[in-house]
Amino acid sequence: PHNFCLLGGFIKTAAAETFHAWHYYKKKNSSSGNLDEKLEQGEIPEEFLRSMFFTYADYRDILFNTDISAKTDKSHVKSATDNIVNFFRRPEGKSSGGLSQEQWWQKYGEDIWEGMLCGLTHGVTNTDKKKNILDKYSYDKLKNEPQNGNASLEDFAKKPQFLRWMI
Repeated sequence: PHNFCLLGGFIKTAAAETFHAWHYYKKKNSSSGNLDEKLEQGEIPEEFLRSMFFTYADYRDILFNTDISAKTDKSHVKSATDNIVNFFRRPEGKSSGGLSQEQWWQKYGEDIWEGMLCGLTHGVTNTDKKKNILDKYSYDKLKNEPQNGNASLEDFAKKPQFLRWMI
């Protein structure tokens, strides 16, 4: 049960962050045409997809306590990472479900990515169009495939945070 509480927290916050980031992106890029229309046609703008890679990687950093912002004493991220460290603080360094952090990420990283896609497509009302986006940008298609000359989703997420800022 505790694994699902942690997973639910990750999915909900990643989906909400993606939802709000999309609305901010649309406002900032309003001169780029109707971005909701492009999304409904199955296209996530490359710049926004890249920002989703950053968000996904940030959630991985939070899980592994490698997020640089977590080092600030009173940050929400520090509080979250402290709780996650305690979640995995068992005699074998595993969760109550018997998973190490690496095993947990391998098992649930896909669910977090799918939650982000659901947050992004929240306003897409046509079921077929939503399914098209979820299929086209599925975790299985992105996890190991380099994207437009950039690293795959998982390779990107494994890069140290300070190096991601430089690429």
